[in-house]
Amino acid sequence: MALNNLKGLSELAKAAKGKKGKEVLTVPVDDVVSKVQVRKRFRNIEELAATLLTEGQQSPIIVFPKNEEGKFVIQKGERRWRACKHAGIETIDLVVNDKVQNNLDETAGELIENIQRDDLTPVEIAEALNLFIEEGWKQKDIADRLGKNITFVSTHLSLLKLPDCVRELYDNEVCSDTETLNNLRLLFDLNEERCRAVCAVAMSDGITRKQSRELLNDAKRIKDEME
Repeated sequence: MALNNLKGLSELAKAAKGKKGKEVLTVPVDDVVSKVQVRKRFRNIEELAATLLTEGQQSPIIVFPKNEEGKFVIQKGERRWRACKHAGIETIDLVVNDKVQNNLDETAGELIENIQRDDLTPVEIAEALNLFIEEGWKQKDIADRLGKNITFVSTHLSLLKLPDCVRELYDNEVCSDTETLNNLRLLFDLNEERCRAVCAVAMSDGITRKQSRELLNDAKRIKDEME
């Protein structure tokens, strides 16, 4: 092939094969859509968008075959897709995965990947774990599937029971520490008025894990003294 027929390294890359022999396609970014997934917050989108503008897309996203609307649905790589849209990039590289997966298997795979990358908040993990509970899974079975201990599962699931004042700290990104949130939840059970007062102060001053432990221990001690 004559050199003048080549369109540059980027065109060669797009014609290359992706993982497991899958062809890398370049499509309009608007031909790709998100799906409901375990991750709700996407961090550092602006930074990734800037990197994509200067260095280009280093690896393709993984998508399912086109749906009834003619759109590719993202399986892995939503953060890259969002960054492309944020940067105004018109096309995105992708690999189509036509392997059919059970919805829970897909969720488990996504959950494992995001936990390993530390991409999920504790409540996002809790909401994902609850999908398995709703399907009748036992906590031990979930732990085994994810390669985690049962304490990891039970501790995160307890976050689904956060009272409104504690949940507000999470929603406003004041606190996303699993132990701190659970300590405040337990404090609420022991002394609702005290917990609401603590949360009100924490909205402006923040709260540490150590502080939450001390508050919970004090509440337990007071309860024991009253009994």
